[in-house]
Amino acid sequence: DKVGEILFDMKENQEDILEQFNDVKALLRLVISNGYANDDVDLDNQLQSIAQDADFIQSEKEFMDKVILQKVIEISKHVDTQIDENESKVSSISNKYDHLLICPLSLDVMEDPAIMNDHTYDRKHLCKSLLTYPNL
Repeated sequence: DKVGEILFDMKENQEDILEQFNDVKALLRLVISNGYANDDVDLDNQLQSIAQDADFIQSEKEFMDKVILQKVIEISKHVDTQIDENESKVSSISNKYDHLLICPLSLDVMEDPAIMNDHTYDRKHLCKSLLTYPNL
């Protein structure tokens, strides 16, 4: 849950950075189209400043991508650990109760368990046995 919040915040920050970059591009268009620069030197200075801002935004984006990748790797390791722990729990439980799944008549895993006289049998083998040995 906490990891999800962190990833959401990172994604939101990344979107904010990209939105700022788009704002800078829109400002550049406004400066050029409306002649807000005093002269060519002023325009060049503004363009250089905007280019530096764009470079900064790009480096921030790359940094955020790396952070997100690191968090995904951490989450993946955590999930793998949880899966391994759960598999070992299931394995130990299933080994403990495996004998309850075996039909005493066929010695195979029961497909359709049926209870008779407080014992559990595979229905197919129980019916076959009752037909063969009706006095059971």
